[in-house]
Amino acid sequence: MTAFQLQCAACKIPLEGPDDPEPEDVLRCPRCGVEDRTDNVVAEVREYAKDRMAERVNTMLRDATRGKKFLDVVENPRPQRVYRFMIDLDLDG
Repeated sequence: MTAFQLQCAACKIPLEGPDDPEPEDVLRCPRCGVEDRTDNVVAEVREYAKDRMAERVNTMLRDATRGKKFLDVVENPRPQRVYRFMIDLDLDG
């Protein structure tokens, strides 16, 4: 299983906290000070990852169907959410 490093979305640096945090432990950005409980950080990062993966799938489908006369891809605008926490996902490689 691959471990991902929890990061501050604004500063793009790893969060600080206990080495093996419990859900109620606090994680914080050492630069800007944004912080929350580990369980809340993980929940937000999970939503961030889902959004990033959905964006990637949409891009792949759009690119795969570009120029196809028998297919017409209609993209619905997705609300852009601002995240406080993220993980660095390499969805292209």
